[in-house]
Amino acid sequence: YQRRVRGMGDKDVELFVLKYLRMKGLKQAEAIFKHEAKVDDHAANPLENSSLSNYIHLYSLEENSPSRYEESYSQFRTWVHSSLDKYKRELMSVLYPAFIHCYLDLVSKGYSEEARTFMEKHKTEHMDRQSGDLQRLQGVTTIQQMKENELAKMFRNNKFNIRICNYSFQLLINFLQDKKFMLLLSIVNQYLNIKVFIGQPEEEAEREFRAITGATEEQTNELHKREVYWGIIDKLQRKQLEGITETEEQPEEQPKVPPKEGEPTPPPKKVKKEKPVVSQYPEVDPSKLPVPLPKLNEAAELQFLEDIRKRVSLSATTLPSTCFYTFFNTHNSLNCVEISKDGSIVVGGFSDSTLKLWDLKQEKSRSSVSKAKRGKVESQEFTQLIGHSGPIFSASLSPDNQFLISCSEDSTIRLWSTEIKSNLVCYMGHHYPVWDVDFSPVGYYFASASHDRTARLWSTDHIFPLRIFAGHLSDVDVCCR
Repeated sequence: YQRRVRGMGDKDVELFVLKYLRMKGLKQAEAIFKHEAKVDDHAANPLENSSLSNYIHLYSLEENSPSRYEESYSQFRTWVHSSLDKYKRELMSVLYPAFIHCYLDLVSKGYSEEARTFMEKHKTEHMDRQSGDLQRLQGVTTIQQMKENELAKMFRNNKFNIRICNYSFQLLINFLQDKKFMLLLSIVNQYLNIKVFIGQPEEEAEREFRAITGATEEQTNELHKREVYWGIIDKLQRKQLEGITETEEQPEEQPKVPPKEGEPTPPPKKVKKEKPVVSQYPEVDPSKLPVPLPKLNEAAELQFLEDIRKRVSLSATTLPSTCFYTFFNTHNSLNCVEISKDGSIVVGGFSDSTLKLWDLKQEKSRSSVSKAKRGKVESQEFTQLIGHSGPIFSASLSPDNQFLISCSEDSTIRLWSTEIKSNLVCYMGHHYPVWDVDFSPVGYYFASASHDRTARLWSTDHIFPLRIFAGHLSDVDVCCR
């Protein structure tokens, strides 16, 4: 029966619509429809009410069946990839949110197995840029998990911002309407906020504008209108920000009228007078911040003073000096490089889980025999530091060049001594690979960024983090510098 209903022609559908209007008693709408569609309901056999109900029900089932999601998205993807290169870049930006919402629609309608198959079939082309999101959404296979997953709720409760030109937008809408992809049209209408601009496609626009902000356009524009204060708030700005007033009762001045004989002197009336509120936040001297900063040793202070004494004002005659270092034969093995501020130490992190340290102030050892001792390998040109069990992604030197920290795929951070060329501490706390690590400008403190979507603040004398900064929805790739 379902196949027979699918094969019905346009004339049969018009008769169904006419019968539906007549059944609901919409006589005016029926007359207008008959006039515009030029339908003669007497030319065909009368339709029963049960047939009409069955057809509408089956049409609804057909549009919401799992196969319709697969068919619609597959054809849409093929059309986008076969488009002209001029418009393909912008049309590609619609593929990812359409893919995500097709998957979430299948999950929300209880088609868990079909959703899993849909994800496995089409996720490959999105893995390069959205691997973190896809890994989190792959575990969402039930309605309850969808309600508990923060990323899924973010996609369903906010619109995905996309910026495309008017030509690309017309191509997109015409394709979806011509193919009658109502599922994709409803996704575009409900979950996408498409900004259409007049002109030619912009190569960088779609990459810069694709995002979920969690705020409406009016809220974003209102936020951008606010004044931004840079640096430490001075007294004038503090008064402007804290322009809250409170009332205080003061006696009202009245013309002095002598009281009559035998009458007491009336008390003065009290009026409300405004005065500024004293700030509850004391003014903070940046030099007296309540942060325990380490004291530099005497040798480091003397070195800094010597560097300051040798500094020369830059001009056309006194140009800055530049040092260049080249690493040979490091294809797919050198992941990061760190150079000290004075250029005396160069450190490289490699994929074979080792660190190599070059001390440019010391003379190269003439011995060509390498020695292995206490987690290090000394050669005639560099010192190899061994301790990590995975590729090293980042390294950072302390301001006094006494310590080196490194992070790795093994989810650990290690502190090394540049003097004795040995590992001092192994910091464990992250649950996934650590992408970046960086020392504070004053030393002692350092920050780390990881695949577990957290950034952490550490101190060299504690094996646990002092602060854990959580809230990111994907990897934290770099530390702020």
